[in-house]
Amino acid sequence: FEAQEPLGGSTRLIGLETAVSAYVYERNTGTLVYAFNPDMKMQPGTFTKLVVAAVALENGNLDDVVTVNSMSYRSLPGGAVTAKPYLKEGEELTLRDLLHLMVLTWANDATITVAEHIGGSQENFIRMMNDWVKAAGCTDTTFLNCHGLGSTEQRTTARDLARIVEYACKDSKFRELFGTNAYTVPATN
Repeated sequence: FEAQEPLGGSTRLIGLETAVSAYVYERNTGTLVYAFNPDMKMQPGTFTKLVVAAVALENGNLDDVVTVNSMSYRSLPGGAVTAKPYLKEGEELTLRDLLHLMVLTWANDATITVAEHIGGSQENFIRMMNDWVKAAGCTDTTFLNCHGLGSTEQRTTARDLARIVEYACKDSKFRELFGTNAYTVPATN
């Protein structure tokens, strides 16, 4: 959302006209600025990667070398965003490289590779994600996969998304990752 101050001095929020749910608050004081259906359950989609990044940063080492297992992401729905060029089975990248691919290009193959590296399996990583959002104070968020695609049962709310961002931003590595505008992945094996 973008705040604009038109003539007359009152502030209006741009982007709320078509929103089905919104939750805007002043972070320093916690003062609620605007809420519209803040507890309406909806699919998190790409916002899932915020939690993947936060869990990976808390539990991993950015310099870890991770080997891609392409069999893991062959079940992604058609049209899913992947790294360009595609990650290849046996390719080695650092966790830092994979997180940047995931955040800057929304690469779902990188997301699954991160999840399997940190959690040992996608299933275990999803448990870690759900534990993390509970620790962040979320009461209406459930993850069933690590990429946010294809599951109509995976849910969150605008209020919980605000909690997720607030909790994740306490980590300086998270802030640095999401503040990156460009990143070059070095040549791999």
